[in-house]
Amino acid sequence: MMLNEIALPSFAKINLNLRVLGMRPDGYHELFTVYQTVSLRDELVIRESRDISVICDHPDVPSGESNIVHKALVTLRDKYRIERGASVTIRKKIPSPGGLGGGSSNAAVALLAASRLWSLDLNRGQLVKIGAELGSDVPLFFYGGTAIGTGRGTLVEQVKDVDLPFLLIASPDVNIPTGQAFRKLGSEDLTKNRSKSILKHYRDGVEALYSGRFEFENDFQKVIFEQFPDIENTAGVLVAEGASNVFLSGSGPSVVGIFDSALRRSSAQEVLANRRGIDCFPVHSISKTSYFERLGLSPGQSFGF
Repeated sequence: MMLNEIALPSFAKINLNLRVLGMRPDGYHELFTVYQTVSLRDELVIRESRDISVICDHPDVPSGESNIVHKALVTLRDKYRIERGASVTIRKKIPSPGGLGGGSSNAAVALLAASRLWSLDLNRGQLVKIGAELGSDVPLFFYGGTAIGTGRGTLVEQVKDVDLPFLLIASPDVNIPTGQAFRKLGSEDLTKNRSKSILKHYRDGVEALYSGRFEFENDFQKVIFEQFPDIENTAGVLVAEGASNVFLSGSGPSVVGIFDSALRRSSAQEVLANRRGIDCFPVHSISKTSYFERLGLSPGQSFGF
């Protein structure tokens, strides 16, 4: 690899739960979610260049200025008055759209890589602030592992990592724009109590992750399953094949099954492989330590490169 070229993995996330608490004054929705980074990943190769350019090998993901990575690099360059550029090649494995944070992960990793390439001495707080301007999921990818997200999802709080070794992500070929998913939520689908007490209740409930009593709930699931039977049917296969928990990730279309063995997971994957338009990914959770190691960092260290 050339000295002026950096290749980094860009990991997906799943939402172990996702509660929509209501509308915020700024027009966004107030959320409580538990994020988990997983082993499914894209790869970003970033090279020093005169200009900023982005190429993606997936036909459904835009290249050029329409890609969130382009916006991320322009934002970083303009904020710190950098006179150099960067060219980025994205090798996609994460379904898009999928509810798996692929674009957000790409943006965060591009910011990390450009910070190295342009010799910027940035800390995590500075990167999180830029990431929050780009998208609600972006800040997560400066933390990794298991984490709580509140506000729009951009306020990230680290918690003890949970170990989920036998996950199966099943992603039907359905396009659900996030805005459309939020519009489909009626008042009956929203968590009614928006007070601090409900946030404390959910935060305390995260402890159940480590005792096996956690509630894998997603407020989008009911309306998405009603509108898109293929997604509900996919979830039904995971249940029938022995998944202990099945839930929608983000606003979909990906559903996640938690299995107690690789054998049961493989059986579910084989059944879904016979159905058209469903991509399956056997994955495992990625801890904070593993996440940072694979990005060439140490957990908690300053992001000064």
